[in-house]
Parts: sequence; structure tokens; C-alpha cells
Amino acid sequence: MKKTILSIALNAPIKNLFDYSLENHSSITPKPGQRVRVPFGKQEKLGFISKVSDATTIASSKIRPIINILDERPILDSELLTLIDWTSKYYYHPIGEVFAAAVPIYLRQSKYPKIAKEDSASKPLALETRKKLTKEQHQSFKNISNAMIKKEPIVLNGITGSGKTELYMQVIERNLKKKEQALVLVPEIGLTPQLLGEFRSRFGNTIAVIHSENTPKENAVNWVKAKNGLSKIIIGTRSSIFTPFQSLGLIIVDEEHDASYKQQSGLRYSARDLSLVRAANNGISVILGSATPSFETLMNVETKKYRQTVLKKRVFSNSLPSTQMIDLRVHPQERGLTKILINEIKKQLDNKKQSLIYLNRRGYSPATVCIGCGHVEECPRCDTSLVLHKSKGKLICHHCSTTKNWEESCTVCGESVAPLGKGTEQIEEYLKEQFPKTNIIRIDKDTVKSKNSRQEMLSQAKSGKGEILLGTQMLAKGHDFPNLTLVAIVNADQGLFGSDFRSSEKFAQTLLQVSGRAGRRKEKGLVMIQTYNSQNPLLNKIISQDYLSFYKEAIKEREMPQWPPYSHIALLHAESTRQASVFNFLNQINNNCLKKNIGSTLVLGPNASPIEKKSGRYRGQLLLLNVSRKELHQFIKTMDLYIQKQKIKREVRWAIDVDPIDLS
Repeated sequence: MKKTILSIALNAPIKNLFDYSLENHSSITPKPGQRVRVPFGKQEKLGFISKVSDATTIASSKIRPIINILDERPILDSELLTLIDWTSKYYYHPIGEVFAAAVPIYLRQSKYPKIAKEDSASKPLALETRKKLTKEQHQSFKNISNAMIKKEPIVLNGITGSGKTELYMQVIERNLKKKEQALVLVPEIGLTPQLLGEFRSRFGNTIAVIHSENTPKENAVNWVKAKNGLSKIIIGTRSSIFTPFQSLGLIIVDEEHDASYKQQSGLRYSARDLSLVRAANNGISVILGSATPSFETLMNVETKKYRQTVLKKRVFSNSLPSTQMIDLRVHPQERGLTKILINEIKKQLDNKKQSLIYLNRRGYSPATVCIGCGHVEECPRCDTSLVLHKSKGKLICHHCSTTKNWEESCTVCGESVAPLGKGTEQIEEYLKEQFPKTNIIRIDKDTVKSKNSRQEMLSQAKSGKGEILLGTQMLAKGHDFPNLTLVAIVNADQGLFGSDFRSSEKFAQTLLQVSGRAGRRKEKGLVMIQTYNSQNPLLNKIISQDYLSFYKEAIKEREMPQWPPYSHIALLHAESTRQASVFNFLNQINNNCLKKNIGSTLVLGPNASPIEKKSGRYRGQLLLLNVSRKELHQFIKTMDLYIQKQKIKREVRWAIDVDPIDLS
């Protein structure tokens, strides 16, 4: 009599499934998507049934029986199993680890939450809070509706303050009336309080939120409620793309251009891209919303793969803020700020208006330098300088967290040490000297210690109690400060120049996003930009024209070298405590796989990573490029199989990153 064979996905860095047998006395019928407990070596592990059959290539004497099946019914349906399988194959990642990424940790601990009866109750929608759409918004609503009928992706390209959130909610209302659920992806939960607040006031407890600041049990409860159809709307960060639904009818990706949607370690998936795959599998639409869409998204609009609808006008303001360039060659700085900027901040304070000072660099200064011998204190474990945190009296590495006491005399020659460059802590110190009676709120990773402290700071900022707001990207997007009229970019040159082919795109997105915080009500806003490159054509293109005009000019620089979106790329990362091991490994892969290169995949490298040493490990990479996605994946598959067959030394860690957005 043939045994029933269960192919089990286990959370292990091994790409194959593991075959186990089913004991005849099991009272539960095995189905894909159920959790099981199995023996694994001398341990027990939780796994997921991926396949049920009566065939195996393993000798029957070596097949061990499962311990038990935990679920009467699968917790993962066939739709989600299909997405997990696709993700594993596309990103060349062990399927057991994809299951682990898709299922909340609470459920992977052999637990299952009880859903209280009151959790399933939902109050009527607060439709009285629905806002009347402007003529432009109404046209976009019609365009979105038409795209949804045809099950097409649509890009909602709306400037900051144009009312994208209201459109999201009115589209979702229509879906709820059809008994369909909605998934709303946000890049970082802490950066979108405005969106969450508006959704909660409109939809009440029909919403559930999934993100890392919840407890494991809270995430599991919300995951199960969506699966059972009790929660109608899920708002979550990238991992919520794997949430099961009873009747999913729409996916919205807010700030679709944001790099946070791409996981940078482990399973290196893009939640934005998976949303498109999942929508296609379900025959539903995706709305990709942004004031500054990614170049890939805009190219897909041009090639008619996506539809687009555009919002060019603000809802609460008649015009966009004006921009003033401050040439640092003419206007000297004092500790990062020019006199002309200080005077403008004073003017805003006199008028009872808020100012936002933006600098994407926390700490007091990014480095310290000896005024005698020029020695810079560097991290012993990374190829980077230690950042001065003056208030703590510490030098800290922002990559590996190595910390040492700050000495005001040089450890090499004994001369005095001076800060080199500016961070938010130094800017705050100077602002307090200039405006001693003013309430200054600094929001960055150093000041935001918890969810509650962040919410308190943002509440003060929104209410107007915070008269000067200072911070990093935590302040740049998703916030609506009604009384804010001035935005100042302390150092535009920091983002203007970079080695990455996406540098100008990222800079433009950040500049326009943070500028969009100014003048969102009746008062016209002002954006002041401090730079040594006031005549830079790229900078002037960004501020003098709209984002689409900038895109049409900047995209030309990528066409000849065939950078994305004109091609598709992947990275093979390698790292080791020994530099030679990294390059021996990469050269071995390169030399062998180039012989089997079917098509025209271009292999660049091996090269050291831009930050070659990080956390005590040397890092290198191969960059793969091809205009044909199919040919690129043929090469990646050949490379992956070759690596799997080799007895790679344990001292070399490697990973494949498909469609990377960070080449470092």
C-alpha cells in the first residue's frame, strides 16, 4: 500500500522541500497550506504542507512520519500558495523562508489566535466625512473606475496635497459596497499618520493594521481577521502583501516609488512588484499612488502597460510653493545655516507660522578630523567614518553600531579635533542659540525612541506647538502640517551627486516630497535650498518644472548605457572575513557561468561593493544586466544552479538580489 507523502516547506536556507509520510491514524485530511510539526534532525520544526502525493524520490526507509497536523483547514489558500511559489522562483530564495516571511511569527510558533465576537462587528461607514471631489479629482475617480473594470494597473500621479488619500477612500467605499476587501500598502507605518487617521475616521473598526510595531499576536489576529473576511481593509507595510483575504478586490500602493518596499536582506522582494503579480493572479486592479513615481512606473505608462491619471492641483491651496536658491558661495554658513535662511525663519515665527528644516543626516557631524594631522576617526569594522553624537559624548558607526568615547584631542598626534560636516543635532544646537524661546522639535532616529514618542512629536508638529521642525526623511513625506509655510533644504548637494544611476531620481523625489510640506492651506509656501551648485542644470530642471518634465529629461541619460528601466538587472553579493575569499568566489562564478551565457547578459565585475568592509566583513559583487528579462533569468538560473552544486566554503556568504534598487 502506497504511503501518503507530504512535501513540507521548512524555514531553512535550503531550496528544496522535505518529504515526510502521513501516519494512517491521522484524523485530519492533509491539504496544502496547513501547518505541521515534523522531526528535523534531533529537533522538532513547524512547516507548511506544499504538496500532497503518493510519490517520492527518497527511499522509503529514510522517510520519517510527521508528528501532527495543526490545522483542520489550511491557513494559506491556493491563491497565496501560488504567490509564495512565484516569489521563491523569481527571487531565487528558499521556499521555506518565503513561507516564513509570509506568515506572522505568532502563527509559526504553533499558536492560533482566538477572535473575539466583538472583533467581527463593524459600524456603518462614516460617509458623512466624505469630502466633495474637485473637478480634477472626479475625473481621476472616473479614470480609476474604468481601469478597475478592465482589471488594469493605474498610476495615480498626484502632486503633494492634491487629495490622493480621499480618492483612495472613495474607491475603497465602492469596493466595500460590492463586499470586496482592500489592501493598502504604505512604505513605513510611522511616516503615514495622516493616511491612517483619515482611514480610521472614515472606516472605523473595519480596518486592521499590520506592521512591526504591533505585538506578534496583534499581527496574527489582524492577519486571521482578513483571512476570514472580518476586516475589510488592511493597511500595512511591505510584509502585508502576503496577507490572506476572503474576497480581495483592490490593492493600493501609496508612495509607490519608496525604496522601503524593497527588502534589502534575506528574501529581497519588492512588495510593490508583488502587488502587481498578485493583482494579475486575482484579476483585480492595483492603484500606484505617488507625487514622484519611479522611472520604471512612468516607463510602463509610456509603453501602455499601465494607465495613468494625473492630479496637478492642490485641494487646499491655490498654488505650489515658490522656490529660492541660496548660493553658498555667496552666502556663508554658520554651523550649517546661512543668515538669509535664519532671517526667513524669524519672519515665519513673527507671522506665527511654522518652518521645517530638512537634513537627511542625523548626529552632530558625520565625521571628526584632527586640525593638526588630518586624522579622521574611522570605524574599525567598516569602511566609513564614525559619526559624532555630541550630546552623548560618543562616536558611533551608523552601519554596525560600534561605539567609542569622543576625545577632543587626536588619538594620533594629540592636537585638537573638530567636527567635520553637519548633522541634525548640530543644526538643532545652533537653532536653539538663535531662537532660545522657540519650541524646536527634532525628529530623527535619535530622538524618536518609541511609537508613543513619535506620535507625541508629530501631534505637536501638526497642532502648531512645534514652531520649528527639524529632521530627516521621517519628516519628508506623508505628513500634513496645516500651519507650515517654510521648508528649508540645508544641503542639497548631499543628494545631488552620487555614483548610483538612480541618484538624480532619488534626489528629485526627496526634494519634491519634502517641499510638498510647505503651504498646504491658504498661505503660499516657500522652499529655500542651500547649495554650492545653484547653476546645476539638473537642480534647476527639478525646481523650475514639474516632475514629469524632469523625468523626460533625466531618463535620456539611462538610454545609451541601458540602465533600468531600459534593461533589467540583478546583483550577486558575496561577503567574507577574508577579502581574497570574496573575489576567489566571484571569479569562480564569473568564469564558469560566462561559458554558459545564453543570450546577451552583460556581467560587470567582480567589483568591491561601494562600502567594501561592513561589520568586519569584506563585500564584493557581480552586476548582471540584460534588456531581456527572460534571458537575464536564464543566466541567473544557470548561476544559481552552479553555486548550489559547488562545495562553497562556509566563510563566504552569498545572495542573489533581483531588481535591486541599492547597488551598495
